[in-house]
Amino acid sequence: MNFNPDIKLSQKDRDTLVVHMKNMPQEYANGLRRSLHSEAPTVCIDKVQFTVNKSSLTEEYMAHRLGMIPIHVDTDKFEAMDFYYACKNLHQHELDLQKNLICHTCMSICSLMVSNTTNKMITVTDRDLKFEEPQFKSFSVFRNCQPVPILRLGPNQSIGFKAILLKAKGRVHAKWSPVAACALRPRVTLDIKNMMKLLDCEQTNVHATHYLNTICCKGVFKIVQGQSIQLNESDCIICDDCLRKPFQCNYTGEPLGYPFVHENGKVRLQQPVGITVSETQFQLLVESAGVQSGQEIIGNAINALINDLEDLQGLEGYELISGTAFDTVVEAEELL
Repeated sequence: MNFNPDIKLSQKDRDTLVVHMKNMPQEYANGLRRSLHSEAPTVCIDKVQFTVNKSSLTEEYMAHRLGMIPIHVDTDKFEAMDFYYACKNLHQHELDLQKNLICHTCMSICSLMVSNTTNKMITVTDRDLKFEEPQFKSFSVFRNCQPVPILRLGPNQSIGFKAILLKAKGRVHAKWSPVAACALRPRVTLDIKNMMKLLDCEQTNVHATHYLNTICCKGVFKIVQGQSIQLNESDCIICDDCLRKPFQCNYTGEPLGYPFVHENGKVRLQQPVGITVSETQFQLLVESAGVQSGQEIIGNAINALINDLEDLQGLEGYELISGTAFDTVVEAEELL
């Protein structure tokens, strides 16, 4: 079966991209989400050798913090770097940071040395990092934004280290994940015909308007001139509040019919809004960590999926378990 996927991208801001998917099976859409987290590569600080530490923080704490700072690498250098765990020189690595002895195929070096010679507290930031190769930049230098604080130094305190930068994927450690957030949301269709009937009724209009204005935490329902409902279905997070909280108000007019219940001078609607969740239409929200664009991350994730499927193609029984996965992923790459 050919799913004929339809994929479109929309940019919300500099770091946020939305992928709109149609005719895409849920397991394939979720596979892309998982690949964005775990298969799209980045470069970050991994091994740190401290030469001076007269700060109030432990070296383990600082090493962890350094690893979480996004590092930008020029495209040509990034593509030329090998994954450190798949480096062709893996068994010949001789590491000596004091002598700058590393494997230049899969590694690079950065360093930092800051001493506080003032009588005040100072902040050490990512702009204090010095990279051996000009193709590497710290996050705040690349984005020309506020520096990322690493630690505070008091008078006469100092900190110094050398560190190795490695290329890897998020499945090795979360610090290599290029996304700050990645959420998959199915397309939702809302049925509001019963609420429209209440809006059209003079006795229930005010109560129905108040219900719709307050029931949704995301503001999906917008009342226009008290007579019609403007829906923003893409913001629905399927919290089910509009399903679980019945509508009720005073009413003495003509019966409204099923599913409205009339008793004791009141009208009650047990389920005010109907929700249909699609199994083939999805919205994938991708928020970059800041050093790669959303489109770059998605392209890297799809390439990783294609490589994994190509590795499986030679295995016995591949046709029985793969279905149209390979063709669907390739089509998705072409659409992007």
